[in-house]
Amino acid sequence: AAVDGFVFAIANRPFGAILIGGAFQTVDGVSRPHLARLLNDGSLDMSFAPDINGDIQGIFLQADGGMIVIGDFSAIDGRTIAGIARLRATGRLDQAFTPVSITGASSEILTATVQRDGRVLIGGRFDSVNGQPRRDVARLATGSPALESLRAEGTSVFWQRAGAAPELSDFPTAALSSDGVSFGSPSQMRPVADGWLADRLSLAVGEQVYVRISAESAGGNYSASRSRTERVLRYRLTDRIFRHGFD
Repeated sequence: AAVDGFVFAIANRPFGAILIGGAFQTVDGVSRPHLARLLNDGSLDMSFAPDINGDIQGIFLQADGGMIVIGDFSAIDGRTIAGIARLRATGRLDQAFTPVSITGASSEILTATVQRDGRVLIGGRFDSVNGQPRRDVARLATGSPALESLRAEGTSVFWQRAGAAPELSDFPTAALSSDGVSFGSPSQMRPVADGWLADRLSLAVGEQVYVRISAESAGGNYSASRSRTERVLRYRLTDRIFRHGFD
């Protein structure tokens, strides 16, 4: 894709589109101020046309197709909203996301990341957020719940991810262990409706096994950092015992 300016942020879904944000006005000669979506072949997605009046510096994707964007803007879709906003998968403003008001000498949001529960951590230069004292770091609710579960059925493990949960930046992997300490080589999971599936696992009937799911999400300043998530399921082919996870 040909862009007539600077790209500050890139975010990709592991099985589909690429989002680019920055200080530009056109992509491939088509008007797409500050934010655009590209298809797998790099061409412009004509169905995605957000209306944003300022530069985009960070894009943080969520499992339901929506995204958190930060940057130097003051309006989206003609509505006043500054510095940070949530867009739906269509590129339209999610009006359930409460506009954020920050105060301070510089009053700018420089970085953000989406947490496992869908809430958003922001960092920057500010003294208060929505009238509450918060020095440079704060956490926001998005108005959309994060949905996540890990379960095993037969020789398959399904990791459900939906709602405002952070989107993954690559395909997750599944690895097996008999003791929960030493895991074998990971295998790539595949996308299915509302989540990811590892199937045809090498499990013997009655055998206890630990299944570790590993994945990464993008975040940080200019979407340049990665956070790693792991979930572990302890399981017998004939009986699910319990599950636990950690970040």
